[in-house]
Amino acid sequence: MTTYTETFDRRGHLYNSAMATFPNARDEELRQLLNRLDPKPAEVIVDAPAGGGFVAEAVAAAGAEVICIEPSVPFGKPLAARFKTHVAPIWNMPLADDSVDKLARLAGLHHLGHAELQGSFNEAFRVLRPGGLIAVADVRADTPTAAFLNGPVDTWTETGHQGHFFKPGGLQAQLEAAGFQHTTETLESFFWTLPDTTSLCGFVHNLFGLVILPSAQTEALLRQGPGIHQDATGAHFPWALAYATARKPTGTPAS
Repeated sequence: MTTYTETFDRRGHLYNSAMATFPNARDEELRQLLNRLDPKPAEVIVDAPAGGGFVAEAVAAAGAEVICIEPSVPFGKPLAARFKTHVAPIWNMPLADDSVDKLARLAGLHHLGHAELQGSFNEAFRVLRPGGLIAVADVRADTPTAAFLNGPVDTWTETGHQGHFFKPGGLQAQLEAAGFQHTTETLESFFWTLPDTTSLCGFVHNLFGLVILPSAQTEALLRQGPGIHQDATGAHFPWALAYATARKPTGTPAS
């Protein structure tokens, strides 16, 4: 399995291109995270890993101050103009102890090894203020989403894809191991929505960097796998993520 940085150094530009072309395709996925994060004006919120700014843009629109942590320089290129950004591992963030109000993570953790993963939660605990909130979403094991990523995506990308997915309760367990309390975890199913099937196929092809797969074969691949639902509102691609939240105990500074 390639590392997070190796993966997105090679295909982060394609991911960013897909999101720039159809920025609202994953609105429901994002809404589920924002409902849990509840960003407010003047809060300091970390997005880590930040990718090209999908979450950061929405958090900034709520009036919060956003700090982006992104390990891949090419993937994080769109961040530079708008946000305070650090190119750094999310398990070793260049932020002071007890310095931020909230922290968000969307669908990047399954690219990490075990030690990096737990280190990333330990770091989140360290930088959050007492009472601070973390909201995280990632892929649950043994779901159609996991099967698509470690099957067709693994086959048709140059980097491969062997994600380390979370068993039920796995995100909660990682959070609690880092010292967080009041943890929650739920599995949410939704759709990515595009104007039509052609747009949907192009979006998925770019988002995952399926460069080995001829574009003309994308529709057949998707219909054989997760499926495509077409109606009067557009073309819909089923997806699912586990969403978890937790708080750092009050009166418990990282130091």
